[in-house]
Order: sequence, then structure tokens, then C-alpha cells
Amino acid sequence: MWDVESEMPEAEIFQGIAYVGIVRRYTEMGYLNRIVTIPEIMHGKPVIKGTRIPVYIVLNLMAGGLKIEEVLKEYPDLTKEDVLACLEYAAELAQEEVGILET
Repeated sequence: MWDVESEMPEAEIFQGIAYVGIVRRYTEMGYLNRIVTIPEIMHGKPVIKGTRIPVYIVLNLMAGGLKIEEVLKEYPDLTKEDVLACLEYAAELAQEEVGILET
């Protein structure tokens, strides 16, 4: 069994998953002003602030080959900065260390 508290004292535990540095980095990243998670909106999935557009929708469009300009045509309420914030958010999450805790 992995002892997350002794190996990673800075880890934050949420629903049995250890996240290292996520909350601390959120306050340092530029996407903080554009990406929000609110439990009452889209069941707490990350969305672009002021919309109900989930980050994963934008990422899926980009992964499917759409360019930023094409995403903006599909979702005219978004800005280029919103799309870039989604990419920055995904890049940050991909760098995180996650470990499943055994209970």
C-alpha cells in the first residue's frame, strides 16, 4: 500500500485521489480567470467562465483537428484567450502526479 502522506506531504487528497500541487498552481496560472468549476454548473466539470461550455468540449474539438478560428465559429461566445486557457488547463493537468489510495 502506498503511503502518500509520508512520500508526498504536499499532496492534497480528494475522493481517494492524491493531487500534488494542483490547488497551489491554480492560483499561479493564467487560466484561473477563465476556467471555473462550480458544482451547480455541468455537475462541477471545468467550464469556461460565464458559460456552460465545458473545457472538454473545446479540447475534443481541437483534438479532432479544428483550428482555434474554427472553434470560435462554432462557439461565438468564446474568445481566443478562452480556447488557449483550455489548452493551458489541460497541459497543467497532464503534468500532475496522481496516485490511487487503497482503503
